[in-house]
Amino acid sequence: MFSSWYVLFMPMVSGIPFKNAITDWMPLMGLMLAPLLAGLEIRHNFWGGLRGGVQLLCLLQAVIHIVIWWLGKSSSGLLEVFRLFMETYLRSQVEGNIDNIIMSETPDGGFRFLYPSSLLLIIGVYFSMAELLSSTKKLRSIVKLVIFCIALYTTWTRAFYLLPALAYIFYFSYGLILKKDNRFQSVYSSYLLFIVLFLIFQLFGVMSSKILTQLGLASPESDEARTIQVSSISDTIFNSPIFGIGFGGHADYIRSTAAPWTYEMAFYALFMKVGVLGFILICVMLCFGLKSFINSNTLRTNRSLVKNWLAFSTASMLIFGSNPFLFSLAGVGVAVILFMELAWISKGEK
Repeated sequence: MFSSWYVLFMPMVSGIPFKNAITDWMPLMGLMLAPLLAGLEIRHNFWGGLRGGVQLLCLLQAVIHIVIWWLGKSSSGLLEVFRLFMETYLRSQVEGNIDNIIMSETPDGGFRFLYPSSLLLIIGVYFSMAELLSSTKKLRSIVKLVIFCIALYTTWTRAFYLLPALAYIFYFSYGLILKKDNRFQSVYSSYLLFIVLFLIFQLFGVMSSKILTQLGLASPESDEARTIQVSSISDTIFNSPIFGIGFGGHADYIRSTAAPWTYEMAFYALFMKVGVLGFILICVMLCFGLKSFINSNTLRTNRSLVKNWLAFSTASMLIFGSNPFLFSLAGVGVAVILFMELAWISKGEK
């Protein structure tokens, strides 16, 4: 019903090409399938065999980021080889397309690159924390965590910097909540409340540069682009606040002519497309997805790992709120991994 309304009916009413609606909707469909794939893990127990390989990929990604940053600091000629490779094979050749690949010198004299697969750094931090909480080999876990934090630093990306700090704050907050009440309703209500409140704060931060400046988080160039997006998206929302405009739709401001439905302010743009009704339906679907894996027994037997999962998934959602990565193949991959981990935890695995 959700897909029929927002992919077929609303785009038709809004005059949105069907191809655009389908293309825009597919990443969200992938995100909605993540809990179903995790449900298969409960029955067939295949994640245990894949988990080590995913962790290795995350570690490899971190090492690559650190090495490239170091090549920039050492002025190595290998950096130009890497830059040429990225420009030739990874940059989109379609005019007007935004391929979400960033390459530039950093203020500390290094070199940074950022692309959708860099999201594996987030998963790497999660794995390191989970291992630190459950393993007896603390030193190995700490070394991995340090490597991933250094890799996050080399990206020179505000959202990635904030991830460990936000995850720690949420881990502490969920600990306080679960100490008093370990019912699923309390967990989900807190989960949703944290996300909504911080997304509202994010919108105010984008619209009022003073807030981000006082917190030392201002980035004038990127903040200006997001401010324009929020203003334009807001105008579109006010025209159709209840039902939205449907997938494939966009505001007057267009970020990419090749994919006009994409915005850095990803969740705000999603609200523009689905409206209040769609937002409520998404919350209901998320509730059922989480309820399949989180219950009183899970909270009792694996409380620290559940808190870690809740903290990192909440922090990740906030990061995705101001970046377009979630609604991409890499973003879907991150969601699938996180739900696989939740299924793993719900079975009592360490």
